[in-house]
Amino acid sequence: MGRRWIGLLVALPAMVFCLRFMVEAPAQTSSAATRTPAPSAVVPTIADHTTIPGLPGLGGPFTLTDQNGKTRTDQEFRGKLLLVSFGFTGCSSVCPLQMQKISEALAEIPPAVANQVVPLFISIDPEGDSPQEMRRFLAAYHPSIIGLTGSEEQIDNVVREYHVHVDVGTPAEQKAGDIDHSDLQYLMGRDGKFLTLLLPNVSAEDIAARLSKYVART
Repeated sequence: MGRRWIGLLVALPAMVFCLRFMVEAPAQTSSAATRTPAPSAVVPTIADHTTIPGLPGLGGPFTLTDQNGKTRTDQEFRGKLLLVSFGFTGCSSVCPLQMQKISEALAEIPPAVANQVVPLFISIDPEGDSPQEMRRFLAAYHPSIIGLTGSEEQIDNVVREYHVHVDVGTPAEQKAGDIDHSDLQYLMGRDGKFLTLLLPNVSAEDIAARLSKYVART
């Protein structure tokens, strides 16, 4: 597991930016690439278990490849909610825990709700995460989770669009296959626009409740 980056999220400028857009109150870093990451922005948050509905500028179009080798775009998911997570298959703890919580949440909600949600796990490691590796990694989790990978350019683009923090670290850390990345989940609306942000320590029960709420609302 890589170094924690949470200190970046509590910087005063990010706090001020967040409070400007917050309209609703409540309800990890990892460890495989040697590439230079796309420039990333720190996503503002304010506190654990807090979501930030309506925050502009998160998300965007993508063309990626799923774990079965099929090309997938954001457009084909219109009409469904997207629960978007970022990580990589070589992660030792944070990403598996995140996928486990999402799997438990999807199993907890009624099928009529679950069918309205598409969970996406997008790789930040195009060199290490082939479709075959994504398929191997996701075999342990809920079958509706779609793993997405792609070229370095494709991954850099989607990382930039979602403002995901990615840091390949020092040369020594690169050699060890260590990647620092933000551990946030993005809930996107049926129109592809950002709805709300789920913070790293959200529980499976919290995820289930949030999904049920937004499926009913939208």
